[in-house]
Amino acid sequence: MPSIRTFIAIPCPIEVQERLAKFGEEITEVNPKARLISPFNYHITLAYIGETDTTRVNEIKDLLSFKWEAESFWEINRLGAFSTHKIVYATGPFSPAIEALGEKVRRLLRQNGFSFDDKPLRPHISLARKASVAPEISFEPIYMSIEKPELFQSGIKINNKLTYIKL
Repeated sequence: MPSIRTFIAIPCPIEVQERLAKFGEEITEVNPKARLISPFNYHITLAYIGETDTTRVNEIKDLLSFKWEAESFWEINRLGAFSTHKIVYATGPFSPAIEALGEKVRRLLRQNGFSFDDKPLRPHISLARKASVAPEISFEPIYMSIEKPELFQSGIKINNKLTYIKL
């Protein structure tokens, strides 16, 4: 059976994409070999599923059809780095809304026989790859509405750039 790489994530609204993209210059100043991630790819991963049988994609999409009202916001107030993975990211304080949404998505996947990377949820938005140092900058907090999660396909290259496609 053919398969695709998938993950479930909270999409990043355009106004947040625009604000976060402005940190690119500072990131590349301290990480000259950094590869900035396209703002259109910004998201908060709730569950990385990985290789998924294409015949089950609609089943996952159906699991995500639950009602969700974006009544909550997440405050993004700092940059950080996963130095072992060489990723610079934006993050903020613990969010009960993101935690609850992540638990709900993971529970639905488990109940329906889907495997996924079960490491603890660490909400963040990746901004650059091949970057192990976060620039020390202060900025006004960015408030991101916690939107309904979507299923994405990864591993697609468009114009030689990694692109995530909403399914």
